[in-house]
Amino acid sequence: MDSTEWYETVFVVGRRLNAGTFDNRNCKVFDKNGFHWVVEEQFYIRFKLPEDPCKWNQEQVHTWIKWAENEYNLKNVNTDHLTVNGKQLTSDNFCWNIAALEIKSPTDDFWTHVCLLKTMHKVYIKQKDEECIDIPTLLNYKNKMFSTSDFNHNIEIWRFLLNLLTDSEYQNVIEWVDNEGTFKIIKPNTVSIMWGLVKNNWKMDYSKMAAALRYHYGKGIIERAKGKFVYKFSGDIKSMIGHSPLDMKNMFQQQSV
Repeated sequence: MDSTEWYETVFVVGRRLNAGTFDNRNCKVFDKNGFHWVVEEQFYIRFKLPEDPCKWNQEQVHTWIKWAENEYNLKNVNTDHLTVNGKQLTSDNFCWNIAALEIKSPTDDFWTHVCLLKTMHKVYIKQKDEECIDIPTLLNYKNKMFSTSDFNHNIEIWRFLLNLLTDSEYQNVIEWVDNEGTFKIIKPNTVSIMWGLVKNNWKMDYSKMAAALRYHYGKGIIERAKGKFVYKFSGDIKSMIGHSPLDMKNMFQQQSV
């Protein structure tokens, strides 16, 4: 994994190409609310346009905007006079000069779509049926990780999770369940991407992370517990971190007051 960064309104986790852009086939894209965005393959199948919008001619840009009007329910938008090609459309200095679009919120899905059109050079749509990732937590972890020159990318997954559990900044994505070493991953998508950052693996998801956890079952380190996304450390947690899980939870609560 080469980079994770913001482009206007989107967050990209993935591999860069030589040209400096991200490889669409080797990245994950999220908006500022944590929704996952993916390439809309059906758009290309239906309209048979060049994959890169920079290569669209004026007629192809018009085809795209008519699709977008329907996809994003753009009301009272007159785009008949929009006479630009794809290179102009995706340039940084392009101005829409269409009142109905200019008053739309920067957080609107249409503008996220346009941002991705410009930065990723592909037609993206939002996946609405997935768990949103926690962008602030992910950015915080990424910044901490890259600010530490001796960060250990070879850390084992059980230690990675234990580190999160002993840091109050991550109690919104993972938390202790009891005083016996049981914990729950509250936001598995977010935690799995954090683990992917550690291992330089943009393809990391919860199923792959869970497989890594299963490798440690029966070794006296970690095991499954009752409940979805619930696990338990097999060893004596107090001897490992100097505090019991209940002590840690109490300290976190005091810090947040």
